[in-house]
Amino acid sequence: MLFVLIAILVAADQYFKYLVTLNLSDYQVYPVINGLFSITHFANTGGAFSFLAEKEWGIMLLTAISVLVSAILLY
Repeated sequence: MLFVLIAILVAADQYFKYLVTLNLSDYQVYPVINGLFSITHFANTGGAFSFLAEKEWGIMLLTAISVLVSAILLY
C-alpha cells in the first residue's frame, strides 16, 4: 500500500511540474494565494540548491547514487 501512495505522489509531482513548464515562462510567478503562496517557474539542473549544476556529469552522478541507495533500501 505504501508503494501505491508513493507512486501516486511521484506521478502528481511530475504532472504539476509538467503543467508549470507548459503554462509559465522562465522565472514567471503565478500567485496562488496573494501574499502567502505563489508558484515560480525555475529550472534546477543540479541537486539541492543547484549542487553540481555546472558539471555535465553531475546529474548522472546524483542519479546513480540515488538508484544505488534505493536498490539497497528496497533489498
